[in-house]
Amino acid sequence: DSAGAIAIQATLRAIGAKGYFYVDDRYWSSITQQQQSQYTEALRTLSQQFDDVIYPTSVATWGSEATPGVDGDPRVVILLERVIAGSGGYFETIHNYTKERAPEGNAREMIFVNVESVFSGSARTFIAHEFQHLISFNQHELLLRTADDVWLNEARSEYNVTVVGYSAPFEMSTLHRRAQSFVKNPSDSLTDWPNTSSDYAIASLFLHYLADSYGADVVVATVHAATAGVSSIDGWLSAYTSKKFSDIFSDWMVAVYVNNRTVDPSY
Repeated sequence: DSAGAIAIQATLRAIGAKGYFYVDDRYWSSITQQQQSQYTEALRTLSQQFDDVIYPTSVATWGSEATPGVDGDPRVVILLERVIAGSGGYFETIHNYTKERAPEGNAREMIFVNVESVFSGSARTFIAHEFQHLISFNQHELLLRTADDVWLNEARSEYNVTVVGYSAPFEMSTLHRRAQSFVKNPSDSLTDWPNTSSDYAIASLFLHYLADSYGADVVVATVHAATAGVSSIDGWLSAYTSKKFSDIFSDWMVAVYVNNRTVDPSY
């Protein structure tokens, strides 16, 4: 939260077939009536995009979030909140448990998104990213009772933005920005996660390379694997290829260094 708040007031401003859209009251009261009308209209468009594109495509790819879930309601709660500068949103597992188990949670299947991103046009990208986390929480942690590595979970969320179609056109897309960030700091660790922009950059580019090289199935399999991180990727590779994760990572390092698709692939 931009002000460090641990609880806020928010009002339901839009309802779709698949989602409830709550808006931070602090933000709502800070904008004019005309801006409120424009925001409401933008929310309707965003809600439709969630219903028609983000939700069905994500679920068809990764599996479902817990539904009707802990709150008995099949809709996902999307809270548009004032978050710290540079943050698109976040997901917290505490809200996905009952009040008896997690008294400080909201007991709702929910994600948090930067409230200002609705006007900037990037809200749909942030929702696609955070919704993957909600799905992974159900598929990996609730159903398999296995915690995943943060870097891989974040990489899947980055990849989900591409899955739902928001990486095209490439120019000015989130993937484009990740590529630019990676070029500036190509030596960042893939598996350590201090939660910087460089971490998202390398994770995104590596997973896109993995999917482009071996198909999306290897990425999707990590959600449903009983293992985590590198081990979940190795599990799929051992079943379908002679490669190991270390081989793929070496191939990727060569690919980003050469950066030329016309080079003989035998090198």
